[in-house]
Amino acid sequence: MKKLLSTVICAIFLSGSALAQVTTAFLSGVVTNGNTAVENATIKAVLTTTNASYTANSRSGGVYDISNLNAGGPYTVTISAPGMKDIVFTDVFLTLGENFKLDADFTTEKIGGVVVSVSRNATKTGSNLNINSRTLNTLPTISRSINDFTRLTPQAGSGSSFNGRDGRFNNITIRLHFDAQRIFQRYQSRYL
Repeated sequence: MKKLLSTVICAIFLSGSALAQVTTAFLSGVVTNGNTAVENATIKAVLTTTNASYTANSRSGGVYDISNLNAGGPYTVTISAPGMKDIVFTDVFLTLGENFKLDADFTTEKIGGVVVSVSRNATKTGSNLNINSRTLNTLPTISRSINDFTRLTPQAGSGSSFNGRDGRFNNITIRLHFDAQRIFQRYQSRYL
């Protein structure tokens, strides 16, 4: 009984630290004026719920990117360039670990500022795999090792290597989610 109680308490404290992971998203695109790339345009993304502001400038070819954005939204993205009217994108929502592609063309600008509502067109910036509890419960495991679960992704190799990279240089994040109240009630009904 003491072992079970200490295990439950440890699981509660460990889950708090496992949930405190860094969560970021990525925004990129190309700024053009017809067929001409616009360099040195200012791209400003503002998370409207917290007023957090992120700024970048377009480079050669009109390409820009903003990394380390908070996942979620809504964001208001304003793109401005000297001698041109601002383009404003509203209701932009970013997904964790994905690259949201947002291109802007100043030739669509005719009179006044343009306000565009965008839909989701995200592409992933890296490999990831989400395994739900149903998959965890039904997946056969012999050695009770993380390797039993990483074999679900095609990038996984032997010895915790991914995409041919040595396992010592990889970061595997395990995010636990459980209902502490339900576990406590189950414990209480069995042992107290």
